[in-house]
Amino acid sequence: MARTTPRSDRDPPSRQNQKPVESFSDGPVQVSIWENQSAKGAFRAATLQLRYKDGDDWKTASSYGANDLLHLEAAAREARRRITAWTSSQKPPRAPRA
Repeated sequence: MARTTPRSDRDPPSRQNQKPVESFSDGPVQVSIWENQSAKGAFRAATLQLRYKDGDDWKTASSYGANDLLHLEAAAREARRRITAWTSSQKPPRAPRA
C-alpha cells in the first residue's frame, strides 16, 4: 500500500510550491499529507485523489465504483493512522502522577 507517488499538478494553488511531508498510494488512490501552520501550531491534513490514465493523459476522478471505494477507504484509514501517530508524537509527555 505504501507506494510513493509524485505530487500532482492538480494540487490547490496554495500548495503548488509546497511539498507534502508524506505521499503514498493504495491502488489508483494517491494520498498526500501536508503540514500546515495555524495560530494553535502545526497540524497535518491529507488530500486523496483517484488517478487514472486516459490515453496519454492522467486524470482525476470524482465518481467511484465499488472497487475504487475500497481503495479510498483503505487510503483514508492509512492517512488517518499516520496523521494521528504524528499528532500523538507532538504532544509533550505526561508527568508521572504522584
